[in-house]
Amino acid sequence: MPKNNNVMVVAGQAGSKSTFIGGLYRHAHRADDINVTYRKKEGNVEEDFYDGVIKRMNTRGVYPDQTTEGYVVELTLSQGSSLVPDIDFQFVDIPGEQIDIVLSNIWDEVKNDAIDESRVESEFRSVRSKIGGDEALDIGDWETIFKHYYSQASMILFLVNFHKMTIRDEEPTFDSDVLEAVSGQKVKTALVPTAVDLLDYDPSDPDMKSKASFSPRTYDRGLDAHLDDKLRLGDAPKVQNLLDHVEQNERIAFFSTAVPPADPTNPKSDKLARDNDGGFVTKGFDEVVTWLRD
Repeated sequence: MPKNNNVMVVAGQAGSKSTFIGGLYRHAHRADDINVTYRKKEGNVEEDFYDGVIKRMNTRGVYPDQTTEGYVVELTLSQGSSLVPDIDFQFVDIPGEQIDIVLSNIWDEVKNDAIDESRVESEFRSVRSKIGGDEALDIGDWETIFKHYYSQASMILFLVNFHKMTIRDEEPTFDSDVLEAVSGQKVKTALVPTAVDLLDYDPSDPDMKSKASFSPRTYDRGLDAHLDDKLRLGDAPKVQNLLDHVEQNERIAFFSTAVPPADPTNPKSDKLARDNDGGFVTKGFDEVVTWLRD
């Protein structure tokens, strides 16, 4: 590890992973200098990804559905030029609460750099034929699938929803030891808080951001300061631990995204804020693309 320029998005059930990937797709589709395509790798891509994420967000203007069967899709961002390499996202969406179990089971191997890639590839060849079939995948199958794509990635985006962690007291599915291990394995690493609009932060507003020009990494100091001010971090030690670690580790980038709701005062509504192009509002995804290209 790593073997190529693949990107993997890592998040637990509370990480807003589907919303992030739908927001990135919308941002890239709207951009003048980016072409975005996707292709099925394995599983229930048509229903879980296209109908459950892309159509719901772009056509119906609502947040994604819950994943039912699970799938793997590759999202490719390109500029149509051989001078600018394509960016390939390996998006592994494991259904329901299984994702949290899968991640907790593999972190020791990740932290010890102990994934047996030869064994994983052998197991993956037999497991992949089951995805989307009549036979349900178990936790061990999903661990094999996840480790297969993880082992191929050279860039990892860790998503975390601090709003859920603080307001709803939900647990993160990774800790600072995982971030330290991944960033130390010569893998380009970023911690990306999602849904920061719910914490009154706008990642697209230059007045709310303060990038350190002397830093060799992307690090949103405005976001760091805002979270310190907005959250009662003494009551959220796991959030504080992640923030402290990322601030001290120069190998980890730190920026945020948001896909705002139409009515922030109504938590029961699943409607997205609409833009002026017939789609929905996305914030901070230009930073994602910039980080990937740097």
